[in-house]
Amino acid sequence: MTAPATLKLAPLDVPASAPFHESLADSGGANDHGGAKRTAAPASDDPDDSLLLNVRQLSRLVSMSVTSTWRAVSAGRLPRPVYISPKAPRWRRSEVEKVVADLKPGQRPRVVCKGA
Repeated sequence: MTAPATLKLAPLDVPASAPFHESLADSGGANDHGGAKRTAAPASDDPDDSLLLNVRQLSRLVSMSVTSTWRAVSAGRLPRPVYISPKAPRWRRSEVEKVVADLKPGQRPRVVCKGA
């Protein structure tokens, strides 16, 4: 049997400290269509980073579980979401901050669970 062939790759002209998405943008990338180069920002769960919040970010902001957050939305205690796609509800941070500002310190939006 013969030894397997080794593959040698040419080095990129990008510093090793650059994040991966920046190295693709600087080197032309695999999808270079001649237009403006775009790099995706890393996703963040920090509510301070965006104007729209997903349900996890919202639940952290109001100090409730995801289930209790949905119950508060259904009960009208929290604003209704805006759907950016059929399965992607988002809340406007400004609306949520207004509701949170109206609460007393340490208070959460009240949710009443009906027993079975």
